[in-house]
Amino acid sequence: MYAEWNNKAAAIVSYGVDGGVRAAQALRPVFGALQLADAGADVTLNLRTDFRDFGPAFTPGEHQTAALDALLGQLVTWSTALAATRTPNADCPTAAGPLEPGPWRRAARPARQAAT
Repeated sequence: MYAEWNNKAAAIVSYGVDGGVRAAQALRPVFGALQLADAGADVTLNLRTDFRDFGPAFTPGEHQTAALDALLGQLVTWSTALAATRTPNADCPTAAGPLEPGPWRRAARPARQAAT
């Protein structure tokens, strides 16, 4: 799945007693390792305020609409910007993936001789 996730945008919607903020922060380095662009804005749902009786009914607060709008706006912006990196382009050989060996590559240096 690594290659399929490269150069794409991702966003985090988390939930928990504190909105799942720590879990969301723990995912950010994983996004970087997978070459995913983090949208930045998060939607954090609190079990105390966004779920009735800690879970049976989802009742998000009005402020969550603005948070979701910001998250989706950033996600679309990043996705649109990164689309060019996933499209083959004759002017940019790396746009469709890793470079193939070619004349631009330096020849390997010969091994050094040990001093005697």
